[in-house]
Amino acid sequence: MTLESFIQSKLTDRLKQHHVLLFHDPEKIYQEVVRALASEHTQVVRADGDLLEAREQCLQELQRVGRDETGKAALVVYVSYAAAFDESDQYEDPLAMVGLAGSVFPHGAGDSFKEVCLQFLPEQSGKIEELFATGEVPSFSLINGLRSGANDSVVLQQLLDAEGPKEILANFLCAEGETAKKLKASAHWIKDFKDLVRRTLGLKLEGQKAELKDLQETLWRYLLLSEFAFDLPVGLPAQLESVPHAEKAHAPFVKAICQALRDNVRMQSSYEEAATRVTHELGLEQICGSLEDFGLLDTFSFEERGFLHRFAALLSEEKFEAASQCIANRRTSFWVMRDVSRAAEWTLADLILRLLVELSAVEVPGKQPLEALIALYQGRFASIDRLHREAEQVAAEIGHLCEPLEKVVVLARNKYFEAADKLARSFQAAVAAEGWPAQGRQRAVDIFDLLVEPLRKDGQKVAVFWVDALRFDLGAALESALSSRHKTQLDIACAQLPGVTSVGMAALLPGASTSFEVGVKAGKIVPSVEGREIDGTKERAEALAARVGKDRCRVVDLDAAAAGKFGNLDGLEVIAIKTTDIDSMGESNPDYFLKIIPDVLRRIELAVNRLADAGFQHAIISADHGFCWMRDATAGHSVAKPAGDWILSKDRCLLGSGNTDDRSVRYESRSVGIRTDLPLYVCPAGLATYSAGTTYFHGGVSPQEALIPVLSVGLRRAQPETSVERVLVNLTYRGATTGKITVVVPSVELAYPASDFFGPPSVRIVIQGVANKGEIVAWPAASPSADPTTGEIHLERGKALKIPIRMQEGFEGPFTVKALDPSSGLTFATIQLTTDYHH
Repeated sequence: MTLESFIQSKLTDRLKQHHVLLFHDPEKIYQEVVRALASEHTQVVRADGDLLEAREQCLQELQRVGRDETGKAALVVYVSYAAAFDESDQYEDPLAMVGLAGSVFPHGAGDSFKEVCLQFLPEQSGKIEELFATGEVPSFSLINGLRSGANDSVVLQQLLDAEGPKEILANFLCAEGETAKKLKASAHWIKDFKDLVRRTLGLKLEGQKAELKDLQETLWRYLLLSEFAFDLPVGLPAQLESVPHAEKAHAPFVKAICQALRDNVRMQSSYEEAATRVTHELGLEQICGSLEDFGLLDTFSFEERGFLHRFAALLSEEKFEAASQCIANRRTSFWVMRDVSRAAEWTLADLILRLLVELSAVEVPGKQPLEALIALYQGRFASIDRLHREAEQVAAEIGHLCEPLEKVVVLARNKYFEAADKLARSFQAAVAAEGWPAQGRQRAVDIFDLLVEPLRKDGQKVAVFWVDALRFDLGAALESALSSRHKTQLDIACAQLPGVTSVGMAALLPGASTSFEVGVKAGKIVPSVEGREIDGTKERAEALAARVGKDRCRVVDLDAAAAGKFGNLDGLEVIAIKTTDIDSMGESNPDYFLKIIPDVLRRIELAVNRLADAGFQHAIISADHGFCWMRDATAGHSVAKPAGDWILSKDRCLLGSGNTDDRSVRYESRSVGIRTDLPLYVCPAGLATYSAGTTYFHGGVSPQEALIPVLSVGLRRAQPETSVERVLVNLTYRGATTGKITVVVPSVELAYPASDFFGPPSVRIVIQGVANKGEIVAWPAASPSADPTTGEIHLERGKALKIPIRMQEGFEGPFTVKALDPSSGLTFATIQLTTDYHH
């Protein structure tokens, strides 16, 4: 490859991404290179004359590119003046709009001619630096001429089956097996090898043992320490200065080899072993432990803690942009990609950063009208709830947090509670002033009568989902998943107070809009609709049948619906799908319930799609109430329960009669929409509870508890032409379809081959490990690849991902790992694994 073809390749890649390129060449270095880009699909416009005339031509070409449906059309505009960096100068450039429509060259320091030459021949970085140091711009032929002097190691090329210095040295470092035997059996390569490393790296090996292992270890140590030194913002510690490492002029080639070793799957184990050995040999972790900034690269594993400490420091100082860059640098980190626990830590770091950024951007008012607070929650704060929930979910999965992560997690928890508590207090004050439900907002008691009943009477088949504790942010996640296939509309509604399951679920029944009441029976509250007492699931089913007709409606558990087990659907007008999984787990095991949310949402999506394919035309999804969740809730978050005769007494609400103080908020029951003879409804102020240490709670007056999602879905049958059955997905474990796992968080490989021309551009996938009896025993662990809310993996065609999966605690034996389509449940691929843990 010549320098010209190397540059053309870079520009071609940029054109594939942006389609339009404004090329500035004030030194007229690239004229012929740019001219050679012209092709059937790529138009090259040389704007050396009248710029206004060139602008008109460019506008015509931009229209051509924009109209092209093949995505192949491209435009390159060549100008011989420098790019304007000042905004006012850009306004005066008649061709600046070309760059705004696509990309500009040069763009950043990496596009300078010197940097391009270093990228082309990193092994000749020393000589290239010398050429540019003269102040003259070297010619293409001069740079190309450097190649012949660095690639004459014929014997090494043959023994290592490699071309070019970078590939030769990388293969040499990882030589083993038959290749190592060939090297050991011959001494002819040793002189060439010593010459090569001296020319390209400045490493002199005179007097060095000629044993293969000794040469490999010397070169590994030299390369890794050199890259480490080049990346340090400060110089090497004094203890390491005498250890051989490369001069600055060889930095590009050093970094190129190290990156090639980390990128090559076949070489990664060798790199990991060598980096670990060098760390121990030189005592790097002890010597460099006091350093606060390791630069950008993580040559050695121990640097990871340093990056986390730096991230935590940036976040505590609210330097969000720098913290974001820190995370971006870690996304391609060798050590993060090799270690699922590190990947989970940086996933959590990313969520904490996003949560703090959102919290810093939202202003929670002290006093506002109720409508403004609902709009604030719906538009901004619900996404904050989602980020908080997802961060806590990942933190719970990690378990013990290292010191820097613990620091930022505690910071985020405190910031979130402060903002959510302030919002709750403003919300409570607004409800006291204006009453509940909010004027002009949908009420829970209206959902069936206003949304379901008109559809049923119009002859439409309607599915009603009663999802216990489906908070608004979870409804938004469902809407996002379902909208790819169905017509969806997400609204917000005022839950029926008090926000407990028995009351909230009864409020979703037909007739509730005009007849809902809360009475007392045998010392407990009992809701009623149209004079019928609704004490549980059986009574809700009977109330539905009384309105729709016994043979025209049915109530089915979510598990059965997700599996398509509806029974005979002939003649059915309404089917109600019920689940209490979120709420029951929150009440009984609040430390675990966040983990089940992705599975609940996936089963709801499956059920919706199965009903669509069975001929139902609409689905209405809603909830009885929302919830709040606070890990490590302290005694400071609780208040004493006021004395009184409370018929309903929960952690978060009271209903009855009694005395209150300023630590609780007191409402006349009927002023907050509770039709009852019980005079008072009371809840703790802000987000406090009446029991210390309560983590999961609902029933009070906060947006999270009292606002519920109402998701209307116009159902569409699956289209044959978009059937997921045609998608080819490869699932393997260590490259095979069978195997034994020895750790509780193994990684599987997921690939969507580019050869699947007929499949969609990307595919949604859920990974599950299923035991012989159908029990789910493994699911995606926290990683950048899996969505925390849904557990889904979005895989683009032509891409491959490593997906860590977490085994169920205590499970041992054979199981099947499945890659599934979340919308249909169809299986893309399976592999058979068994546990082989070491006891």
